[in-house]
Amino acid sequence: MSKEQEAARHPRMDHPTHALPASVTTEAEPHAAAPRPDLAALDRTLELALGSLDAEGALLCLTEEVAGRAPLCRGTASVTAAATQAILRRLQGEPLPVLLAFPFPPGSTEPPAEAMPCAAVAVREPDGTRRGLLVVLGLAPGAQAAAPRRLQAVADQLGQELCLRRELADARQVAEALKARFERLRQDQEGLARAIDHRIRNGLQMVNDMLALQAMSLGDTEAAAQLDAAAGRVQAVAEAHAHLQRQPATGLVSARDYVALLLRRLRQCWPDPARPLLLRPAPDLAVSALDAPRIGIIAWELLVNALRHGRGRVEILLQAMQEANQLRIVVRDEGPGPDAATLASTSRRGNQESGLGLIRLIAGGHAASVEPGQPAGVGITVSLRRPLA
Repeated sequence: MSKEQEAARHPRMDHPTHALPASVTTEAEPHAAAPRPDLAALDRTLELALGSLDAEGALLCLTEEVAGRAPLCRGTASVTAAATQAILRRLQGEPLPVLLAFPFPPGSTEPPAEAMPCAAVAVREPDGTRRGLLVVLGLAPGAQAAAPRRLQAVADQLGQELCLRRELADARQVAEALKARFERLRQDQEGLARAIDHRIRNGLQMVNDMLALQAMSLGDTEAAAQLDAAAGRVQAVAEAHAHLQRQPATGLVSARDYVALLLRRLRQCWPDPARPLLLRPAPDLAVSALDAPRIGIIAWELLVNALRHGRGRVEILLQAMQEANQLRIVVRDEGPGPDAATLASTSRRGNQESGLGLIRLIAGGHAASVEPGQPAGVGITVSLRRPLA
């Protein structure tokens, strides 16, 4: 409702706000961090007080209890700033509620023939904390007896609203403090995670370099080959760790992007243009961060095995199985293909002659097998800790 509509509906409802001098107080009890009252709520209280008692004027004074602010007084059109100060001085020390007569009406400097009846009550919150006072002026003769009781009901309603506003302000302040604390903890956690990741990368790189140096010192021996294989597995874990760092914090990783990263790194370690490494087209699969390193080690092992024992182009395919928690990894080259009996022998549990025995354990107990096709390949089914997304 506009101000013009409000005035037309009730000609007495114009609400000047008065700032009182420091010498005039409302005797309100202190309450920590009380929020500034809503002027619309104060206006509704004044209108309700006027309507319930058919009075000539109303005055509401609240202590804002904010450092540097004077008490807030809101009155109807007939209550001037001078009348407000006179009323408050008259009420200082009076026990509330009180019914008394003023020597002059609000806004007038001339004493009336008869004193103006007035009622005043305290505005309190539900816990009894006093926030100010509510006054009505010019009571009709028939309304004087019931005025304190009716006016107190209006003041209590305002007190409840002020209490709710203060509690909401307190809750908002607590929520903002918790949010700020959470943000600090998050930043601290991210900083700690970055520091840990940096040390993990350095540690994995150091292990990889040490294995590579040791393999070089052994020359072309079986032990050197074993050390090279171990260095490749460490490299696969390092690439998984680096890839996870660059992903959103969803706990999921694109299997295609991760294996493509392994292929680029393996090309750097095996720079033979006659042995290209390719990733077969297939729908992308999202795997959990827990399964990505296992997939990386298995893929690396199968690719290196094909580069050492096969010939020509090497391809890798990632294929989802019917079971939601299983992934099939297939590697093919242009050689004659694996022998089923030899593959079964080298893949058996506990075999130390090749990495196929190791990846059987990593894959969840599934052994590598011959993958039919032209050319034939080596495939292994990986049991994942979490279903594919």
